[in-house]
Amino acid sequence: MKLSQRLAIGYVQTKFKLLTAISKKKAAEKALVIFGTPFMKSIRKGPVKNAETIQFQLNNKRLHGYRWNHPQPKKALILHGFGSAAHKFEDYAILLIEKGFEVLAFDAPAHGNSEGDTTNAIEYSQMIMEVMERFGPIENFIAHSFGGISLCLALEQEPHNANTKVVFIAPATETTSAVDGAFKMLKLKMNP
Repeated sequence: MKLSQRLAIGYVQTKFKLLTAISKKKAAEKALVIFGTPFMKSIRKGPVKNAETIQFQLNNKRLHGYRWNHPQPKKALILHGFGSAAHKFEDYAILLIEKGFEVLAFDAPAHGNSEGDTTNAIEYSQMIMEVMERFGPIENFIAHSFGGISLCLALEQEPHNANTKVVFIAPATETTSAVDGAFKMLKLKMNP
């Protein structure tokens, strides 16, 4: 681990210990902000090959996305994971285009070129439902990690049928391991 990383972890450890001593509620609120903040924002500066850029507003945030091969009767939505961005799935879009799909991919709130500093699976699922409403019907999905759990939340709310097809790539199926790992790394104790 680099010195800068060790120093950053030490800073966060000390900050949480102090916050916990002052107010467990404030420490929990701060933890929620940290766990919802992608620290490495992957921003695409140049154009994405053969993609049209599209945007919309949700929860006072402008969300940025791409659309390929418009219009087509079959549509697919690609969903990235935490800390990633839609442009990183350009190769998947190309393969879907070859199969005759219109392809959509959006940067989640606080990711890529979308606005915001923090997000969570509920907000990401709201974005997915809005994309389905604005650009649908969409029955085909590829979802990676955090995008997978967010898609599950969205599909639970949206009507779908036997034609709905989903591909999960290393989906985030639960959050306990991530929280436990973060607490271990920061050397924090969880009190029931």
